[in-house]
Amino acid sequence: MDGSGLISSEFLQVRRVIGVDLDDVLIEFSLALSSYIYMKYGIKYTLYDIPADYDLTSIWKCSHDDVLKNIFEFYLSEDHMNILPTKGAIEALQFLIQDFDIVVITSRPQSVEDITIKLLRKHFPEIFKKIYFVNTYIGPDKKSKAQVCIENNVELFIDDLLSNTISTSEAGIPTIIFDRPWNRINIRNNGRTVRCKNWKSIVKLAEGIRK
Repeated sequence: MDGSGLISSEFLQVRRVIGVDLDDVLIEFSLALSSYIYMKYGIKYTLYDIPADYDLTSIWKCSHDDVLKNIFEFYLSEDHMNILPTKGAIEALQFLIQDFDIVVITSRPQSVEDITIKLLRKHFPEIFKKIYFVNTYIGPDKKSKAQVCIENNVELFIDDLLSNTISTSEAGIPTIIFDRPWNRINIRNNGRTVRCKNWKSIVKLAEGIRK
């Protein structure tokens, strides 16, 4: 007797996976960064000044290397640890983990893993199954978010950067663009991308793939 039929199908079901970006989806990264840059360097700008590719060199009037240096300084600051969660994110995720495994897929480098995990534990304790650092801007072992989604069977992905949402949707992954001023440009929709303005609407969409 092989035991088949003795285990309820409820326990054999594999939980579906949602992948979510960190900065400006889970937390108000850009708002905190702009405040930090103004206080330290006197450079004043709004979220509406940020370009679609999130290239800050023209706003900060500095090189790409200096942009990275300033962001790394921000990571190590008290201001970083004081970043607020995006409105509605905590409640939405607490609801979604009842039915989904949720993984964080961030462009941040592996070198800031410890402080990133510390920040996530502060606002989102015991929420995430795993955190993936794809090292988009610096460091070895760079991966695309689409590749990470495919490798981990992500069935829904949420991000604010258009280049990421385009690549994941083109890879066949249903994708949510989390509405931000820098991503409000017209792009060709391949039928796998939806824009959401808040976490409440994300929950409604996720419920559609729950069954």
